[in-house]
Amino acid sequence: MSRSLVITLEAKDDLRAAARWYEDQSAGLGFRFMQAIDHALDLIALHPEIHAIVHRDGRLAKVERFPYAICYRLERSRILIFSVTHTSRDPAYWQDRLP
Repeated sequence: MSRSLVITLEAKDDLRAAARWYEDQSAGLGFRFMQAIDHALDLIALHPEIHAIVHRDGRLAKVERFPYAICYRLERSRILIFSVTHTSRDPAYWQDRLP
């Protein structure tokens, strides 16, 4: 069964802030960050159950080359991306967003 990816507004805000921060550090780095995010999202869409459940029904997919994780949960007809977080951040940041 194919599920659609749905990204919450909070997760989109996370992405924008991180990409902006990386771009401010070095021209083009924000773009490379977003490419890594896109790759991770593609893998989640193809193999949504590959990542273990780490809190309630939330899963974490690590982003290659960047210290970030995509937090998501599987639902009947969709994959809900509810946070994109720095891996050194307190897990309560994303855990509190679990619907």
